[in-house]
Amino acid sequence: QRFAPTAAVLGIVLFWRWWRSRKLAAGIACLLVGIGAATLIYYNWWLYHSPVQNVADHAGFSSATGTVNGLFGLLLDAQWGLIINAPIYIVAIAGLPRWLKIDRNRGLLAIAAITPYLLEVGAYRVWWGEWGPAARYLVPVAPLAAATLGAVLATSGWSVRAIVGGTWLIGALLTLVGFADPQRFYHQPDGANNLVTRVGEIVGLDVAGHLVSFQPYAISPVLDRVMAGLILLLAFWITTAIIYIPPKIGQPSDPAHDAATLES
Repeated sequence: QRFAPTAAVLGIVLFWRWWRSRKLAAGIACLLVGIGAATLIYYNWWLYHSPVQNVADHAGFSSATGTVNGLFGLLLDAQWGLIINAPIYIVAIAGLPRWLKIDRNRGLLAIAAITPYLLEVGAYRVWWGEWGPAARYLVPVAPLAAATLGAVLATSGWSVRAIVGGTWLIGALLTLVGFADPQRFYHQPDGANNLVTRVGEIVGLDVAGHLVSFQPYAISPVLDRVMAGLILLLAFWITTAIIYIPPKIGQPSDPAHDAATLES
């Protein structure tokens, strides 16, 4: 059910494209999507006696402030935050403007499709997915990083590529720790990240002790969460600035700029 808003956005776009083109293939696609939607509604009606699923099947939704906390927690929570476990997504998110510059229409469509989904899962009272691994509610949208990272790698110099490689290595190390002991992928809601704790033991640093918890069972003080959010925004700003530094001669540059130069 949480994918319904995204499906609605994509369905509207599909119908609009058919309306403009009036092509048979687009019309058949609209028909199949409509049949699928009607079948799902009928199933819900048969099972729940309602066109939508039973809201009581989950913990419900948070207030506006709880939603803001959830949205930042999805990225920054000590145990379940996406960026804590895969910091390469700092570069992926910062690279969004680069993707929009290269493929504006597709990028805007992706933003329109995933925004309602992100707001919905951020508003969940149990936005972290309870006993699941980190950021499991972000799995459907995480692959979009391939587009933004691809745009960054194709148009940036070696310094940016080094940042991408370094952040990837951190996530890869955490993954290897999890493969060595799969139970470390899962957490009790106590604010302690088992993966980061193990890495800290290996390098001799208390990294996990400096992480901030956003989930309510071991929630950090408001000031700590605000500071963590501000640091994240600063990291996005710095990374975006680095991405947009013009590469030196001999390094990869903007293909569109190169094409314009050749034409002139």
